[in-house]
Amino acid sequence: MAITKTKHITSTLSKAIAYICNQEKTDKGILISSFGCAPETADLEFEMTASKGTGRGKMLAHHLMQAFAPGEVTAEEAHQIGMEWAEKILKGQYEFVLTTHIDKGHIHNHLIFNATSFVNHRKYNDCKKSLDFRMRESDKICAAHGLSIIEKRSGMRGKSKYEYEQSKNGTSWKETLKHHIDDAIQNASNWEEFITIMELKGYEVSRNKNNDLKFCAIGQQRPTRIKRLGELYSEEKIKDRIKNKEFYQKQTTKNTANEEKTFTQKSNKNKFTEKGISLIVDLQNNLKAQNSAAYKHVVEVSNVNQLMKTIAFLEKNNLQSYTDFMEKYNSVQAEYSDICNHCKDIEKAMMDLSEKIKFSKDFFCVAKNARYAIRNPANMQKYEKEVLIYNVCRKYFAENGIKINEISIKTMLEEYKQMKENFGMLSSKRNNLRSELKNLNIVKSNIETITGNKQRKKGIVEK
Repeated sequence: MAITKTKHITSTLSKAIAYICNQEKTDKGILISSFGCAPETADLEFEMTASKGTGRGKMLAHHLMQAFAPGEVTAEEAHQIGMEWAEKILKGQYEFVLTTHIDKGHIHNHLIFNATSFVNHRKYNDCKKSLDFRMRESDKICAAHGLSIIEKRSGMRGKSKYEYEQSKNGTSWKETLKHHIDDAIQNASNWEEFITIMELKGYEVSRNKNNDLKFCAIGQQRPTRIKRLGELYSEEKIKDRIKNKEFYQKQTTKNTANEEKTFTQKSNKNKFTEKGISLIVDLQNNLKAQNSAAYKHVVEVSNVNQLMKTIAFLEKNNLQSYTDFMEKYNSVQAEYSDICNHCKDIEKAMMDLSEKIKFSKDFFCVAKNARYAIRNPANMQKYEKEVLIYNVCRKYFAENGIKINEISIKTMLEEYKQMKENFGMLSSKRNNLRSELKNLNIVKSNIETITGNKQRKKGIVEK
């Protein structure tokens, strides 16, 4: 799980960069990376880029922090996650320095990036939308690395894809536990009776070292802490619900009535003539449908509607058998995967080229004064900044096998423009395929629910 925070730098940029690049905090400098600049001269390069911009605003840079739960990730993986995050949110348009600190009880990343883009020299738009985007991308990358996701603002923990699917079908451990807790509350007169009833239902009741109450059902691999179930299922709230049954029962009845009314209204609007296909609900394994006749009736009506849409989709695309459907599904999935990989390759190439353009522009901007100072040491102090940047650029060229006399900024800009156009076309095609694949996934799930057999190959539905 990664928690992200943001700070803004309006002064002492050099001190901020020096702090995050502390050798003792970054495993003697091993966990320091940068893009479009060198950590040693980042503040000077930020300043040079900003001087080419509009000059509006006092913001020099943005400082982001990404903290991980203790013991959840290694320093090297945390640094890799940080680099992936920086590349994703900054898209190769802003110089940045990324470091990973290991001196505290938890590993955390520091990312300082220029408030001014070296591509278009515009200021970074730091708003709620960009904040949400940064947090969302951090969660996606962490999930891809197998890390847990931060709790949602509603107070409920985020669900994995598997848990979401199980919850939707009413078969997840958590949903079943909540149902059993609700039932035990109705039959218990005090806390001790509640625990006894839960044990009779087959749950092993225990506490961890933090005194958190845990329930583990028969066949469940790991126990569930009740604080993960939401506010209504904390130990204090359960005790209060036992003590004030009538009050909570009235609240539950009221909420259920409103929920069913809303669901019915939505279902009535969801006519066959509307676009889009929704998932068919598996009534047999849905606990909510088993406990609410009204809900079950509305879902049955909706299921018939979605079945008609599913059949219409299959007929429209001339998919007469499960084999035909799976050939179509696999074809779209493969094409989508190829385009995604191609988009990633172009994005990486654009980042590399934009960095090369940036260093080339900086080099030719300072080369004259830097060379003059090198030939005339008496003027070194006057052109100290230019000399530092000049040497950083030469080092970058040497490390990347770039010959200075072969550099053509005009050619590189034209190449970058062409890459951007190609990426735009591929991105549009990728979005269309994503939408098509989403519909195919819904149809696939509906077929499996209708037939009750995920491996069915002969026909799509019983005739």
